[in-house]
Amino acid sequence: MVMTEKLLIHSRLDNIWCAYLERKFERKRMKYDLVTMYRILLAIKESPRGSLNLTELVKAARMSASTIEKYVEVLKKYGLIEEKTNRERRFYLTTKGNDFLFLFGRVLALLGEAI
Repeated sequence: MVMTEKLLIHSRLDNIWCAYLERKFERKRMKYDLVTMYRILLAIKESPRGSLNLTELVKAARMSASTIEKYVEVLKKYGLIEEKTNRERRFYLTTKGNDFLFLFGRVLALLGEAI
């Protein structure tokens, strides 16, 4: 095989591989509701102890347990909350979570919205 033919084949394989990866990851991409994230973080922040277990979080945020579970994982992944387990799972707001609350609150204030 000539060197140019090898480069062409290699280039085609790269293109096919890139297209495959784009399709694969595009399917797995999830969109998250920022207002839901805000409500969960706000519920944790406004709690008297500064932390909530899952049941308390469901009641405080007024959402279903499955929604809370899904978003707790997302919030942990992005470092907005941390989970500590002694006898029960408790969720605490991180500095990054506080920053998110502040900035999202500013956006809502600019838009004149209330949640």
